Amino acid sequence: MNNISSEAQASLRSAIIESVNKFGSEEDFQVITDIHIQFDADTGTLIFSDDEDVEITRVAIEEWIDADGEEIQCLVVSPLKDMLRQVDAEKAFVNIPLSKPFTFVFEDENHETIEELHFVDDDNIILTTDLLKGLDKELDEFLLDLMKED
Repeated sequence: MNNISSEAQASLRSAIIESVNKFGSEEDFQVITDIHIQFDADTGTLIFSDDEDVEITRVAIEEWIDADGEEIQCLVVSPLKDMLRQVDAEKAFVNIPLSKPFTFVFEDENHETIEELHFVDDDNIILTTDLLKGLDKELDEFLLDLMKED
């Protein structure tokens, strides 16, 4: 997340936490499938909304104003994914009044999914490219060790 300031990182973190905490208390437990995130390049604003397209929160990041095309992936999506992983690692999604699993989804202005940014679930582990790196080699070594034992 080196391409945004620490102030922008703090604002982004706050918006992510607000997006899950705005649903109320545990007595008001809600079922959602996704938290939708849209980007307005004219203002550098991320808009978080629920499944019914009701805005939850928004955050403007000055460094993102006028980002377009492939810049969006590098300048917006990558730091957003990093922050979602960081907030999840800090256990910010543990005691929230939302059903799990749910996903943070990056969408275009027509509400078409561009990318699933982060999957939140207590029970399942999603196999990502990062998690699978080197798995082939480890499995090959494991099988060779098993065959040596016979």
